[in-house]
Amino acid sequence: MVLNIVPSPASATEEKVGGKADCTREMWVDLTEPATSVNLDSGEVARRNERVTAQQDEIAGRLRAAGIEELARVTHVRNAILVRITPGQAETISMWPGVVGLRPAERLHPPIIDDAPRSPDTR
Repeated sequence: MVLNIVPSPASATEEKVGGKADCTREMWVDLTEPATSVNLDSGEVARRNERVTAQQDEIAGRLRAAGIEELARVTHVRNAILVRITPGQAETISMWPGVVGLRPAERLHPPIIDDAPRSPDTR
């Protein structure tokens, strides 16, 4: 399943919680399992999809346990989960095993060619 997401123009919101501002932002959580490539045979595509789904389900469970709402997932262009989080939550999530990094939802998914190593420019 390919999910096309159009980010809202205002992905950063500020709410008053207990009298003080709480700034949240929509962020993509990029994960380590490689997304499916069109250059793979059907058996490898199925195996990769299973690994991506299992990793996303595991991270989504951790997000729920931390009280973080999952907004969307992508599996073919990227292996990523969209969430709305505070800066403190972002710092915590970035240290989780399986997480490559976080990036603002305003950025499009940069292409990853086959299984080329990821650099900071492609996050």
